[in-house]
Amino acid sequence: MRTLLILQDPLERDRLAIGLANIPDASVEVASGPTAVERARRKRFDVVFIGHDPQDEVNGNGIEITARLREFDRESEVIIVTDARHVRTVKAERERLNIASILRTPIDPNDFFRLAARIRTRRPASPGRSVKA
Repeated sequence: MRTLLILQDPLERDRLAIGLANIPDASVEVASGPTAVERARRKRFDVVFIGHDPQDEVNGNGIEITARLREFDRESEVIIVTDARHVRTVKAERERLNIASILRTPIDPNDFFRLAARIRTRRPASPGRSVKA
């Protein structure tokens, strides 16, 4: 399972990277800012975790990043990672942007592993198991 993490919050990004590293056949790449969408353009990912913070003017909020990703990739499962205050905003865009799931922060390990199990059952195993920055 090829996974891309596009999260600005280092704590949540590390939690996801560590959790994904414990999943067999998972490979994880981490990117941020404008380079994140370009990385997704150059390489296909099975799952993309995107952090959503409406106040992030430098990197763009998760809805904007997802919209840019969907311009060229309708296949990757997108999971938006956001706090409870912004879930309603993400839900309003869910169908339009083909968002698979919303993961609330702080990330509850039980929620994460339930989500990971669902994703794994829908995706074929991919080679390699590593974390790249």
